[in-house]
Amino acid sequence: MYLEPINEKELKEIGLTSATTMINDHLEAIGHDEGIGKLEGYEIKLTIKNKNKVAWKARSEFTKLFHNELDSLIKSKKLNMQKVGFITMLSKYIAYENCYLVNKEGEYLSQKEIIQITGESKPTIVKILKQLIKDKIIIAEKQEKDKRLNKYCINPNLLFKGKDIDIKLKDKYTT
Repeated sequence: MYLEPINEKELKEIGLTSATTMINDHLEAIGHDEGIGKLEGYEIKLTIKNKNKVAWKARSEFTKLFHNELDSLIKSKKLNMQKVGFITMLSKYIAYENCYLVNKEGEYLSQKEIIQITGESKPTIVKILKQLIKDKIIIAEKQEKDKRLNKYCINPNLLFKGKDIDIKLKDKYTT
């Protein structure tokens, strides 16, 4: 008898249903008749590991690029090849989970450092930054230590490094 191979989604549904049933049966057996549906703050998760896949460059740093946002910004003419190249060159300096541009010491990248990284002239960098700030692709804020200097934050809707985002940062780009 031939059986169709089961896909990962079906396997998760079956496993989650089985786990929920087993937990509800156990809760009922120990006197919690309301079942898991009434327990607040709990979630059942099931991990299915595909042994046909392996971790790819597991120890390498990476930055997420959100294609829908990229497409939208290109279509609206807020991004072009020069600006995409500029942002790409700076993407390795995005701090984990807060999107500020920082150097190896964890200090905010200065305009001088950005010029060194990109190899562009100061007038070119000033012009690009000004346009990206105007279009809310980058936010410039005054540094806490020295109000004469800016700190730059790349829009996390376009590029992001990490898993979770600080609500305050998210709000800067959604209001």
